[in-house]
Amino acid sequence: MTSTHYVGGPQLLEHVRECDAFGSVTAAKHLHELEGVGPHELLVLDVDGLSSDDRSRLAAWTPPTRRVIFAAPKLERTLFASLLRTPHGRHVAATHEGRFVTDPAATVEILSGRRPWSLESYIPGARVHVETVHRSKQRKHVREAAQEFATNAGAGGRIGSAYLTAVDELVTNGLYDAPVGDDGEHLFMRLSRDVPVDLGNTAPVTVELARNENLLGVCVTDRYGSLRPEIALEFVATGLEQDRAKPHDKEGGAGLGLLLTLNCASHLSIHVEPGERTSALALLHLRRPYRTLAASSLDLFCPSST
Repeated sequence: MTSTHYVGGPQLLEHVRECDAFGSVTAAKHLHELEGVGPHELLVLDVDGLSSDDRSRLAAWTPPTRRVIFAAPKLERTLFASLLRTPHGRHVAATHEGRFVTDPAATVEILSGRRPWSLESYIPGARVHVETVHRSKQRKHVREAAQEFATNAGAGGRIGSAYLTAVDELVTNGLYDAPVGDDGEHLFMRLSRDVPVDLGNTAPVTVELARNENLLGVCVTDRYGSLRPEIALEFVATGLEQDRAKPHDKEGGAGLGLLLTLNCASHLSIHVEPGERTSALALLHLRRPYRTLAASSLDLFCPSST
């Protein structure tokens, strides 16, 4: 059973206690009340419910556990950016009117060690279509497959368009930003995205298009594991502050692709196995108005660095 410690206001606390994934919940109002929290326990910080003194402490405050979920009001981009820069600021869940915008159960169960990071954890019972991408010329085919997949899921309009953007950006990251040579140097990151690249047969990018009754997702996995969490999060944070949200076709970087994906997804979850693989999963809700969901929540898991 998960033991969760909560700091913040009463409104979100009620929702946390309604979510079975959080298990038993101990509530506090201030950061200094967390002295007894163990290093393997889960901590939820309701940033909007913190006192002004506690909010001002966050940038330099080291939490007693690395299993921290920051809950923050949706679309407060500067606040979102500041949380990504805090110690262990790798899990930010958007809230609206005292509730999480997206279901936090998968994040909680992965952080607690009850589930592995996987597509199935986020989209249970999903129907999945898989594409294997060896070269950049295949991006058009993948986009067409994604468009058909989204149409069959009933995702049109803004949701369908957002889904295609997420697919484009994550596949482009896998092709151009992930590959590294034996010396660890990036092979294609500085190339224009118009320049063709070929990964050969040894390290293709895997694209999984997935859906169930309520969710539409895309998971893109590379075979390099070269994403550096601290650099990617800093790039995303800077982009949020500067509102850099336009798709690119020139020289980019993994952080830019992740920022663009975050801007159009309900939830972006990343899992890095350094030197082995990086998986990035973007989720969109099919049954809720798109305007209430975009740029909602971010998870970045890198077990070897936690």
